[in-house]
Amino acid sequence: MDKNLRGREPGEVPALMEIELRRLGGAPDAILHAASELAAVREALEQSRMDYRVLLTIHSGRDAVLGLVSALEVRGWAPGEALD
Repeated sequence: MDKNLRGREPGEVPALMEIELRRLGGAPDAILHAASELAAVREALEQSRMDYRVLLTIHSGRDAVLGLVSALEVRGWAPGEALD
């Protein structure tokens, strides 16, 4: 995703987001980091439960994320179940 840095250093935007989340009262152990957007989506889905709402804002790896979501839909996956 380096092409979308828009003049910022790698890691700068996630750091700013974490600072703001913590300022707003987010618990440090509730703020997760992922190596890629697909890894972040997998983590969000793995932690989701039936009453959760998960917003996926994908900038890169869109095809991989859509493939994962499609495969889960076909399988009848539900929040709280393992992804694999």
